[in-house]
Amino acid sequence: MINITYLPANDPFHAVFRMFVLFPAPESATCSYESARILDFYVCFPVLISEFKCPKPLVKLHNTLKRRYIPNTYQVTPKAAVLFNRMRAAQSAAVSSLQSYGFIEPKAFKEGTISRTDRELPERVSATVEEHRKQHAELIEFLGELKAYSPYGRNGLRARSELEEYRYDDV
Repeated sequence: MINITYLPANDPFHAVFRMFVLFPAPESATCSYESARILDFYVCFPVLISEFKCPKPLVKLHNTLKRRYIPNTYQVTPKAAVLFNRMRAAQSAAVSSLQSYGFIEPKAFKEGTISRTDRELPERVSATVEEHRKQHAELIEFLGELKAYSPYGRNGLRARSELEEYRYDDV
């Protein structure tokens, strides 16, 4: 018997969509590639936002998100760090694709930063992205605020999310 399971986390095309959700327009805030990977993880798995150690200025919004995204007791998922590591290939393929199609600045990406170009999204993609952003407005607002935080160090996104080791970061 063959079981076929689809998991958006492992789909490079879905990762492209999630990157558009995080960076919908050229004026979207830029952030490091490492931060974008972590934020992408929470777009894909918003119920795991409850495990994130939130900075004090965002506690109220974080509590709202914890009440909205309640884990399903019947859904068994691997540890967040395992899921995050498995997503690396799809995220890398998505960002490479976005760069090759001219949606991400190649120069900025070489420096480790995700920055949108002036290229407009196709109309259908833009409509789908905007609909998703409206449905998850609080999550998108929260993740937008987190773009300003460094991924490195004891107070960085890697430490707060516990998705990757941070103790040996060169800060």
